[in-house]
Amino acid sequence: MSVRTKNDNYGFKSGLTWRSYMAILYAILVFTPAQIYLNLATGTQIVGISWFTLLFITEIVRLSGRPLTKQEALIVYCFSTMPIGAALNLVYKEWFRTSSITHMFGNAEKVPWWYSPPLETGVWTQRTFFHPSWIVPILLPLCAFFISGLASYALGILAKEIFIEVENLPFPMQQMTASTILTLTMREEKRIRVFAVCLLIGLIYGFIVYTLRFLQLAFKTFIIPPVPIPWIDYNYVIQFFFPGASLGIATDILFVCIGLILPFKTVLLMFIGSFITNFLGNWLSVVCNLIDTDPETPGVQSWWTPGMSITLCLQRSTLYLWACPLIGVSLSAGLMPLVLNPGVLKRSLNVLIKGGTTVKKRIPETMSTKMILLFFFIAVAYSTFSIMFLAPDFPLWVILPMNMLLPIVLTLTSTRMIGETGMGVGLPNINEAIITLSGYQGTDAWFTLWSGLWMDTVNGAQWCSRFKLAQITQTSVWSMLKAWLISAPLALLLSLLYVELLWKIAPIPSALYPGVGIFWPIRATYQNIWITRPPRIFNPLWILYGFCSMGALAIILKLMKIPISIVPLAVGMSTAIPMTISELIGAIIGYFICRFIGEEWFRAYRQMIAGGLIVGENIAVVIGCIISLIVNSAWTLPF
Repeated sequence: MSVRTKNDNYGFKSGLTWRSYMAILYAILVFTPAQIYLNLATGTQIVGISWFTLLFITEIVRLSGRPLTKQEALIVYCFSTMPIGAALNLVYKEWFRTSSITHMFGNAEKVPWWYSPPLETGVWTQRTFFHPSWIVPILLPLCAFFISGLASYALGILAKEIFIEVENLPFPMQQMTASTILTLTMREEKRIRVFAVCLLIGLIYGFIVYTLRFLQLAFKTFIIPPVPIPWIDYNYVIQFFFPGASLGIATDILFVCIGLILPFKTVLLMFIGSFITNFLGNWLSVVCNLIDTDPETPGVQSWWTPGMSITLCLQRSTLYLWACPLIGVSLSAGLMPLVLNPGVLKRSLNVLIKGGTTVKKRIPETMSTKMILLFFFIAVAYSTFSIMFLAPDFPLWVILPMNMLLPIVLTLTSTRMIGETGMGVGLPNINEAIITLSGYQGTDAWFTLWSGLWMDTVNGAQWCSRFKLAQITQTSVWSMLKAWLISAPLALLLSLLYVELLWKIAPIPSALYPGVGIFWPIRATYQNIWITRPPRIFNPLWILYGFCSMGALAIILKLMKIPISIVPLAVGMSTAIPMTISELIGAIIGYFICRFIGEEWFRAYRQMIAGGLIVGENIAVVIGCIISLIVNSAWTLPF
């Protein structure tokens, strides 16, 4: 794998320079408090920080006479948004210990000291992280974050060999992103014009959907009814005819853009998959009384009740109906294409083991096969020993296979889905299923899972997606790893400090931070349900049924030589139906553009159309959030 020809490195350059790092630093310093506050206030996060930062820095740097290179632009895009959830999660863990929900389930005394500090330490009333009792609860997930990050990078290299170098999957969303980055840096006049017009349209749309909402919430004036987010819900209409079914339209322009970019057949298959689960399957399960959530009570206790929104239907149908089958479907969709095309896997392994390749233009390597194995096994060892030490009653025969196989399976399935459809789908509740099916009767293993110590955090799909961007923009992937290693510690430290300051201003949750007051109790309820062993939710046979049904479909399509992939179908089955409907609307719009303007023009500019719309909407979101943050910060001042 480490063997390369001279042409392998041709054109690939480092994107980590002082200019790109200053841009990342700017984004972390300016947007981290806004992200944290928005999460506390609404339960959501700012989207589009990467695009806003890139657009701003590109224009600022251009004034110096030395425009940003495409490599620098990629580094700015990839790493100007860093994780902020870790610090908030620490507060959540302490709140979980005090929650009335946890006390109601009888689990308050079972929360271990290494998960969150005991109440007698006083950290909850003092609202501070600066206390010795926080050392272990902070260090455990922090070490796991960096170790799993390096292991994910290593598995990303493996996925790159399979899905980029050998299979050459399209990665449609990465193509769109890279095309937008190149347009911003290379300034091609025609493409810039199309991009600017679409950016303006996206900005206006984003102002209507998001900015007005932020402004009205900030000033507490509701003159114009806000557009529903994340979707327009039609369940209240169809429930009289199709009880249990869901129907709606996603209001974020991102999903329309996905429909513009993906092939029409792919979008249609995703819609069909979503229709099968969210509409047809849910409806049949209700009218035929297929699911009884409480058999001990006389009659059939359906998972559905009249008046349920799409959100509730999605949560409850996933929990009681689709959790196990979708695990099997996702596994089958990720693995069956490799099983039915063994040559792809064989060629990829040959490249990794022997070195060299038949691919003429490839991404320069950053580590040997030995380094990949080293990073992976360090993560396996850390996870295994942490679980064994903190939850000694959890069976070792479950830990080792899970730690060895799960990250590879997650990487292969997620990357294939992203490579073909642009959307990745995780395996829902896979770790909870493993613990439940193991027959484990303790509690400590659950808290190791929620401390980020399990290997499900190791997934190379995101890194492989970045490697596709690096291939298109000719960026050194080593510079991407260095950018992550330099930026992540700073982002984590600042997020910890910002959360500490916001926590000092008011308790979390509170009237000032109502968002977490809505979503944290839901999260705590589910966690307590898992600890108390939910009956009849997980059935291994249904995982097998899901795997076999999707596998059988793949074999039939292969034997009949029908050029249809099972991956979009599987992605759709795990996607809320409003999203696939909006994607289908985007695909139909694309069809009419081809019909009336020309297919050649649309193929040349569709990446710019989608990129402009998304960037414009994201800028509107960032502006609205910043205004809301400023107004609310001024309101909380004591003078």
